[in-house]
Amino acid sequence: MGNINTPHSVKIFFGLIFNESFDIKKVYKILEEKFKNKIDIYSPVIDFSFTKYYNKEMGENLKRQWVSFATLMPPELLAKIKVETNNIEDSFAAIHAGTSSEASASLSGISEDSSRKSCLSSASQLISSSAGRAVNIDPGYITPANVILASTKDFSHRIYLSKGIYAEVTTIYRKEGFTKLPWTYPDYLCPTATEFILQARKCILAKGNI
Repeated sequence: MGNINTPHSVKIFFGLIFNESFDIKKVYKILEEKFKNKIDIYSPVIDFSFTKYYNKEMGENLKRQWVSFATLMPPELLAKIKVETNNIEDSFAAIHAGTSSEASASLSGISEDSSRKSCLSSASQLISSSAGRAVNIDPGYITPANVILASTKDFSHRIYLSKGIYAEVTTIYRKEGFTKLPWTYPDYLCPTATEFILQARKCILAKGNI
């Protein structure tokens, strides 16, 4: 029988998709405040031309970027982080649609308090089914061996975590690089993504987290 051990902490990252007119720096600020962590790696912003899946909801001229947190975090937090990033998406969608002054207030403050949490919750409830998102925030984590993405959608290659959130192994590390799997999203294989992931992996190894 194997021993049950505490897993190593992981490097949390966020895949961001947004319209070129959107101020993505607002998202950086909210992520740092919400999760009490600092962003240390910013990939270059590139054109999101891999699919038109988001165009109807978010418009044309979409951009893509990845950012990661400096301080490693427990992997079991991934489901909670995904729920929170969905709430942040809803709040920005409410502002974008002009449906909630509370949502704007909730995202403009610096401190995290109960009233801000209430605003985030209220904003989510006020989003109409037709309101489009201003930004897509996909959290995941990086280990020396793989990249894990969180999702609200079940599928054959995903496992359930909690809170209605699933996880998938998006790519794995082999022979100095990350390898494509049958379900790997094409943007996670582009040079910008792979360079970002490898840089994040080096940070993990430098901390001795193997």
